[in-house]
Amino acid sequence: MSPTRPAGSVVRRLQLGFFVSAALLAGLVAAVIEWSLLDTLEQEDRLLIDGVAAELAARRSLGQLEVQERSLQVVPLAWRVLAPDGGERLRSPGFVDLQDLAWPTPEQGPVELNRGDRVWLARAVRLPRSQERLQVALDRSVEMQLLWRHRMIVVAAVVMGAAAALWIGRALAQAGLRPLRRIAEAAAEIGPGDAAMRLDSSEVPTELQEVVGRLNAALERLHRSAMALDGAASDIAHELRTPLNLLRLRLENLGLQQPLPADVAGALGDALEDIDAMAQILEHLLFLARIEHGRGEARPVAVDPGAELRKVGQFFAAAAEEAGVVLQVTAAELSIQADPTLLQRALHNLVANALRHAPAGSTVTLSVLREGDTAVLAVDDAGSGLPQGVLDRLGERFVRSEPSRQRATGGSGLGLAIAARVAEVHQGRLAARLGPGGHVELRLPVTGPQPGW
Repeated sequence: MSPTRPAGSVVRRLQLGFFVSAALLAGLVAAVIEWSLLDTLEQEDRLLIDGVAAELAARRSLGQLEVQERSLQVVPLAWRVLAPDGGERLRSPGFVDLQDLAWPTPEQGPVELNRGDRVWLARAVRLPRSQERLQVALDRSVEMQLLWRHRMIVVAAVVMGAAAALWIGRALAQAGLRPLRRIAEAAAEIGPGDAAMRLDSSEVPTELQEVVGRLNAALERLHRSAMALDGAASDIAHELRTPLNLLRLRLENLGLQQPLPADVAGALGDALEDIDAMAQILEHLLFLARIEHGRGEARPVAVDPGAELRKVGQFFAAAAEEAGVVLQVTAAELSIQADPTLLQRALHNLVANALRHAPAGSTVTLSVLREGDTAVLAVDDAGSGLPQGVLDRLGERFVRSEPSRQRATGGSGLGLAIAARVAEVHQGRLAARLGPGGHVELRLPVTGPQPGW
């Protein structure tokens, strides 16, 4: 199967089509004008030479024709009178250039004669009484020169018009595609958290109404599917939470009832840890379901992000000491509008990820600074950092920096997703950079989120 070729630019196609259409139309108009002008001049010249021949014939019959015919000097004429035997009896001074050309017979009518760059319209008339022949030629050289100049002007006008059409065609094509470009830009703004957003069709041209309608219908179907999947995940997580708690209680009671062998006690401890991990995953899923479905209310208040980072540092101090990692907090004086509970949750996930990947003996740094109207809360570690595959899917669920499913290294894959949703609630975003060295940051507007999440 041959590879599919790009369809090319619509603007260029429309531009080329407009250019070709304009050039053909201009050429057709120029050809019609040229034909009409040439036909008009030819008809007028034929009428003129017929009239002049008739007048000269009448004057010859009356014996009033002179070599220097002054009444016709305004017309570029040349003429001569031939005897019945072909001998020349009388001629005008300008006829010397025409006497050796192939003249028409009286029965032929006007014929065009050419000598170099000069063009003549010739006519022969027989005088009935004397049987003489009158040969008359009308000089059309000036007309042909004017017609040639006119033709060059028309060609130049067509070329310049076609060039202008090329530019105008591009401008018109771009203007015509501007509504489609606005639709594309509006569609690009619809993110995972904006599944309920629809494209506005009030200012869309009639030709694109169906496109917008179909896009909105597709978005509606996707929204319903996403809601159904999220709802199912939320329901499953909610239903599993109670059985897991009961299972944990039973395992704990089993371990307390009687002394157990060391290997059984170790297996029981591992089972309890697995249950705790599953419970944490379920709790994360429930939180994501609440925040993504807008169930709840954000309570933005004035928050010192430096103080929040120090609280997180104190919370993780024991875990950091156990891992042989130093926690360091550097915070600028700053106050932002944020929900402290949501902010703490996002920071806990970021710091937990950093401690999981930081090597022993290294430092995990928690910092905050201000960039314009944005507060940047960053967590840095000396680990391998996030690979490109994770950066491309930053904030998605169950995306891990390591393929391992071990709790010690792989995590649940939900920490960055929670941090990303918290950032979106605050009209901010989660950002990271390529390793080595982990660097993840919450970029939040100082003004805080809108009420409701």
